[in-house]
Amino acid sequence: MPMKASKVEPQIHTRKQKKDTPWILYIFNHKCFVTTIIGCYSCHWKIKQDKKLKRGQCCSLREQLFYPWLVVSFCLSTLLLFTWIETSNEYNGFDWVIFIGTGLWFFWSIVLLSFLGILAAYTSLLLVLGFLLLWEGIELYLHWCHKILILLVIVMCSFFFWILFTYWRDRWLTVGLSLQVFAPYIHLSSIAMMVILSWPLAFYLIRLEGEARFRRYQMTCNERKRNRCNVLTQLRALQVAIGLPFFLILLCLYLLPLGNFSPCVQEKDKLAPKPDLFGHRGAPMLGPENTIMAFEKAVEHGACGLESDVHI
Repeated sequence: MPMKASKVEPQIHTRKQKKDTPWILYIFNHKCFVTTIIGCYSCHWKIKQDKKLKRGQCCSLREQLFYPWLVVSFCLSTLLLFTWIETSNEYNGFDWVIFIGTGLWFFWSIVLLSFLGILAAYTSLLLVLGFLLLWEGIELYLHWCHKILILLVIVMCSFFFWILFTYWRDRWLTVGLSLQVFAPYIHLSSIAMMVILSWPLAFYLIRLEGEARFRRYQMTCNERKRNRCNVLTQLRALQVAIGLPFFLILLCLYLLPLGNFSPCVQEKDKLAPKPDLFGHRGAPMLGPENTIMAFEKAVEHGACGLESDVHI
């Protein structure tokens, strides 16, 4: 009987431990998570314990000098993607240029749109991975393949912007109107992104505050006089450098609608009736614009009217 009791008690204890364990631990493996983000960012699929960060340190000087280029590539790719989406009315002209050169009619503008979306997603992913590594307290080390690709992204985006500024110089007069139309969506998306980032940022600032208090508690009076400017001041400066710009950006986003007006924000009662289906230059997604084939495709798909541009 005692032998049976000794065998049953560990099982009961194990069941109790499983019952008290949070459910998130059954589906989330922290070590696999850290290994994945390290592997995707630096192509090192092994956690090195000696690479843990010291407080106030993020990476080596070389990585600090290269990280702004990653931010620049993200800004350029996102801005170019938004610009190409805004110039959707010129997709047919772009497809015509390719058609004249190759003799093949295809949606090359959509291919370019997908390519720019991939570039923006790639740079965004690297920024998110870098932020997660800092959150886990692991030193940043971007693999040289990523660095080469980031430089290529900057070169390609600069080249596309040069083409747009050179050949569509007169079209940039409508940028202000386009921003007014898309302003509410950009504004709400920016606020949502800042709110999502506020949670990990707040936890990081709390960790810095806890580290500063712990350092102050460990120091003697003489050590405080000697090292206060070296350690505690750096931690306070890091808190201000991270928290103050974030607060100012968020404050500007909340106050920005007070001085802006967008023509797409209207009351429902003041909206005009919904127009009928018209074939603008025919059916540009099914054939070249302003051609008989495009007009026939528009009629086949139920267009009530046709619109054509006549050049004299």
